[in-house]
Amino acid sequence: MKNNVLKGIAAAPGISIATAYRYEKEVENIIDESIDNVEEALNNLDESIQKSKKELKKIFDLAVTKMGEKRAGIFEAQMMILEDPVLLDNIKERIKKERRAPIFIVDDEFSKYQKILAQSQETYLKERGHDIDDIKNRIIRNLKKKKWK
Repeated sequence: MKNNVLKGIAAAPGISIATAYRYEKEVENIIDESIDNVEEALNNLDESIQKSKKELKKIFDLAVTKMGEKRAGIFEAQMMILEDPVLLDNIKERIKKERRAPIFIVDDEFSKYQKILAQSQETYLKERGHDIDDIKNRIIRNLKKKKWK
């Protein structure tokens, strides 16, 4: 039997001896495509955001039950980002003006925020970049109408 030592950020205090599972995020392939039907693209975006909110609400409710409201707060914060009028308006305006696929615009807009947070001197803000990535990937997956694996 081979022993591996994995280092990372603990999700909970204490020691546990058990089978470890390594999570690898699926990287979505983003293609910059032009669109003909702006209205359909905006409707698809709205549907994917609504679906993303619904998913996060379910996760939040479960997390509150299992971990308490304070620790589940991150999911509430992610839901608030999905309601940010400045971010959503920027995305919608770019889709209208540039006539590009919502997947590309969502990826580009959220990536701007990720870069800003990554450059921060504050560790907390750098870590929030991962939350932005999670939200971005959730919306993109819903735009592609993909299911969680």
